[in-house]
Amino acid sequence: MKDIKLFCLPYAGGSAVMYNSLEKYINEVIEIIPLEYSGHGERISEEFYCNFKEMVSDVAKTIIENLTDAPFALLGYSMGSLVAYEVYYEIYRRTGRRPVHIFFAAHVAPEVREIQEMSYYKAAQKLTKNLTKMGGEFHEVLHHEELIDLMVPIFYSDLKLYTQYNYMMKTEPILSNITIVYSDEENKNEKIYEWSKHTTKFCRYYKMEGNHFFINFYTEEFVKIINKTLLAEMSLNSLEANLI
Repeated sequence: MKDIKLFCLPYAGGSAVMYNSLEKYINEVIEIIPLEYSGHGERISEEFYCNFKEMVSDVAKTIIENLTDAPFALLGYSMGSLVAYEVYYEIYRRTGRRPVHIFFAAHVAPEVREIQEMSYYKAAQKLTKNLTKMGGEFHEVLHHEELIDLMVPIFYSDLKLYTQYNYMMKTEPILSNITIVYSDEENKNEKIYEWSKHTTKFCRYYKMEGNHFFINFYTEEFVKIINKTLLAEMSLNSLEANLI
């Protein structure tokens, strides 16, 4: 049995497989558990979510069903960061448990995100732009129109959820340590640092090279941050347990 579970939430249009590359570098005591949104990846036959609240509820339910006595952490990437933010509160509301750590990657704090109304046509354009930036095998998808046709509805559905999300200030801040991993693309006008307002605990920032999809290009560096952070949390938990 692993010592800590890391639940990973994908970006818009992504699926659980986006986190497969992390396995090569993750420490042996950490169990990576990539989550699948309804209508994506292995759940492609299921209906899309009707609203952001339904997505949060479904993700929280899946995580709760997979919890054990072991500590757990959350990792959200881009849109997945917004989901992770809301899931933190939903899990606590249902179970009284909190993650030992939350990683918010490639996204600003929820109240300062930029919202653009998205038509199906604009979603298709944005998807093409993203695939170009993602590089490697993703860039090759651009040469297969039938794959693009399959991906656009999924991406468009997620973007609609993203634009409909209504941030509400919480009655209490996050009571877990948090880590913000970002690139220059997310840090317009120093807005990335607004995350510090969302916790009374420790908040650390790591700037990555590359663009919004740095997870694809700097995977090992990204995982080193995760390993170092969660191993430190485990050591702290062990120390606190011995003092009780």
